[in-house]
Amino acid sequence: MISRRAPCLLCKHLQAGTRCVVFFLILLLVMMSASEAQTVRTPSELAYFRDEYVVTLPVRTERQGPVSAFSSPTLADRFGVIENLDRSTLLLSKASASGVASVTSQFGMLEALVSVEDATCKALLAEKIVTSCTPNYVMRASGVATNDPYASQLWGLSEDQGISAEQGWEVSSGTKDVVVAVIDTGIDYQHEDLVENLWRNPGEIEGNGIDDDNNGYVDDVYGINAITGALLAGDPLDDNGHGTHVAGTIGAVGDNGIGVIGVSPAVSIMGLKFLDASGSGRLSDAISAINYMVNMKESHGVNIVAANNSWGGGGYSQALEEAIERANAAGIVFVAAAGNQGLDVDLFPSYPSSYENSNVISVAALDSDGNLASFSNFGTEGVDVAAPGVAILSTLPGGAYGSYSGTSMATPHVTGLLALLYSTAPNLSVEDAASRLFETGRDLITLGAGTEGPLLVGTGRIPDVGRLLRDERVPLPDRPNSGEVCPYEFEYMRLHESTQLDTSADREPIVNQSDEGGFVRVDLPFDFPFHNRIIGTVFVSPNGVVYEVEPHNLDYLPSYRAPYNSIAAMHIDLTPRSSDQGVRVFHGQNRVTILWKSELYMLPDIGPVSVRLTLWSTGKVTSTVSFEEASGAELLSKVVLGDIFSDPVQSPMGLIGIGGASRRASSTADLLEAQRLLMEQDDGEFSLKVTMNPTCEVSGGNTEVNRPHIQKIKIRNKRGRGTNLRLAFGGSGTGRVPLSVKVNGKLCAEAGDVALVDGRAERNVRLPRALRHLSIVSGEARMRKRFSRRAGRVSKRGRDKVCGRIIAALR
Repeated sequence: MISRRAPCLLCKHLQAGTRCVVFFLILLLVMMSASEAQTVRTPSELAYFRDEYVVTLPVRTERQGPVSAFSSPTLADRFGVIENLDRSTLLLSKASASGVASVTSQFGMLEALVSVEDATCKALLAEKIVTSCTPNYVMRASGVATNDPYASQLWGLSEDQGISAEQGWEVSSGTKDVVVAVIDTGIDYQHEDLVENLWRNPGEIEGNGIDDDNNGYVDDVYGINAITGALLAGDPLDDNGHGTHVAGTIGAVGDNGIGVIGVSPAVSIMGLKFLDASGSGRLSDAISAINYMVNMKESHGVNIVAANNSWGGGGYSQALEEAIERANAAGIVFVAAAGNQGLDVDLFPSYPSSYENSNVISVAALDSDGNLASFSNFGTEGVDVAAPGVAILSTLPGGAYGSYSGTSMATPHVTGLLALLYSTAPNLSVEDAASRLFETGRDLITLGAGTEGPLLVGTGRIPDVGRLLRDERVPLPDRPNSGEVCPYEFEYMRLHESTQLDTSADREPIVNQSDEGGFVRVDLPFDFPFHNRIIGTVFVSPNGVVYEVEPHNLDYLPSYRAPYNSIAAMHIDLTPRSSDQGVRVFHGQNRVTILWKSELYMLPDIGPVSVRLTLWSTGKVTSTVSFEEASGAELLSKVVLGDIFSDPVQSPMGLIGIGGASRRASSTADLLEAQRLLMEQDDGEFSLKVTMNPTCEVSGGNTEVNRPHIQKIKIRNKRGRGTNLRLAFGGSGTGRVPLSVKVNGKLCAEAGDVALVDGRAERNVRLPRALRHLSIVSGEARMRKRFSRRAGRVSKRGRDKVCGRIIAALR
């Protein structure tokens, strides 16, 4: 359920004693006009089970006894329980493990402080006993944003507002031979509108207390209950309602004269319960549910084509990502809810929907007007499609019905239509199914389709069942290139004396004492090279960031990347609390230095923090963060870094880095290296200095380009959306070089010229999946390649098997 707490911006003003009446009235009007508005800046909890850890082994081993999987006998001394989740993933539990703990964080973000403070994970990783270690996170149903029990129509299936289900039913209403798994709170398998469409294990005899099919579970007739310690391992009965609601949208029985109808009126639904009555569950149990599903398909021949995952929580987990990849290898599409935080998942990942496995399809939520729901997460790269997710009527336990809203409700619309697709095309690969889903969807201008603006979801589309089953494709349009990339190299230094600081701005007048907003324009006295272009003006925010263009939104919410087209000296929520605190700017002949001296909003007792950013005329950038007390820096380092044991580091509360016009054009400071420097023992004041050096140069004019050549080629398939050709160019000088790309004998119109800056450039070209012939000509680089029939198959890491041969031929 969406929280309606007071926004923290208002709280901050009230705490400071300010009576901001106008602000409050405006805010009230906004809340009244958006009944589903989600407060972004409110505290949230990252929950985990005490003294329980999910770890992966350095190498995959045969499934042996729990201790013999390691060369070190110390695990037997440290842990009372060691449970194999699969051959390389273990659940470790100390004998004293009990209950759930949590960490409260700001901004609605999930800072995994648990791992940073936990000595057990640190020790296991330092000793190289395991390759990854995370607490056993609490996973939660992706949420019911609202609950309207009086909704009376299935608008999500309609032709005008929804996914055009009736048009699809003219082709197929599904088949019981197709199985989809609902990984959730279980299913009410006694519900009269579901009972005919529930999967039944043909190898199991109900109620005899015996594991008849030898799969490790007793009486798993309708699926399993993966919750640790469950008395009936094979009983996925829903005691919450969330899973039953999801199951009804996927496949409530049709033409039975009662209740509702699912997207696929004929289907077999497998119940995999890992969330309890409160809607929460263990990460380890989610992995067990996925492993059961994969085992039933690979070893017992169950035709599972898709899994519905209307849940999320915790930070990045290598173990969960590998479990999803096992499902991918088994040919199971992993449909996941994008999440209900109203955030851009390109900046703030939401797992499991943000895993980049090629079988993951991330789903956002739409309202009945075709708008993205106010609570729904979004992202051009991290979310694939949007589906109906507001006031969705479906089944509930005990023969009841009700309307819920959330990305949880949008996700089963997509899972259901995949069940219909596989009923008509049973031999589709995961990649083919995703590609067909995306290319047969309908463009929605409300998602950015057909506009020059950014897409709210990657395809800009809502799925269309009729067009999907008739295979009426409209290829996804090419989006404009998001700009050339200039990587930055980072150098780190700890300054032990204040004389080493650039204090030139310390004596300048304060230009901004705002808590939020109030961006200050700074005209640079020189041309500043920034991501292969020249800029002469920046806009300084009060929270440790400078932007190329003045933002239209506040920037107190940092992520694990710098904002687009910005430089983050230390992107964190700074709050001036005295007359000498604020932003100061020094203009020099070949440099500009900006000083932020403030306190931290989330840590008011830590004392002043000074952040200095220097922009050099050469394009070099230096950032220095100074703390007055070493003890405060120790606490701050843990808050800033987030979960340093995840890769990439997730959701820091502060960040140093540079952002360009796309995610690829993002360079971020190595937080592990910064952690080492920050945690060095020392008394008194100290500073962390980070130097960011561009690896390319920009000149004002067009100069001669010498010996242009192609350095590297990568062929990448992004979740079934098509194949991309990425070219990296080398040479010397700055200028333009013609590029010609022919695919299967036809010229690619989008290739055009390539702009080399200091002899470097990159270019992306969208290619069809059916590659037979590829010809590239650019300057002195010429290459022709005939592809084998299997050459278009791309691994999850996005590298085609033929790439190595192509690269070798061009060097």
